[in-house]
Amino acid sequence: MKCKHINIVFLFLLISMDLVAQIKGTITDSLTREPLSFVSVYYQGKGVGSISKNDGQFVIETRRGWNKLTFSAIGYRTKVVNIVPGTTQQLNIR
Repeated sequence: MKCKHINIVFLFLLISMDLVAQIKGTITDSLTREPLSFVSVYYQGKGVGSISKNDGQFVIETRRGWNKLTFSAIGYRTKVVNIVPGTTQQLNIR
C-alpha cells in the first residue's frame, strides 16, 4: 500500500513540473521600441493563450511538445517563434 502512495505522489510531481514551466517576456515595436499591449500570445491549435499587458509584459505556460509560440496584433505581422518546450525561459519579442 505504501509503494502505491509513493507512486501517486511521484506521478503528481511529474505532472506538476509540466504546469510550472512558463515563458515570460516583453513585446516591443521593432521601430519605436515602445511596449505593445494587448498582443495575443498563443499556441496554434492548443486552446492556450495570453495577452500582453500595458507594459508589453506577457506570461504563458509551456508544456512538452509545444514548440511554436505565436504572437499577433492588429496592424502587425504575425510572428511564430520556436521555443524549448517544458522549460521556464525569458523571451523578448520585437
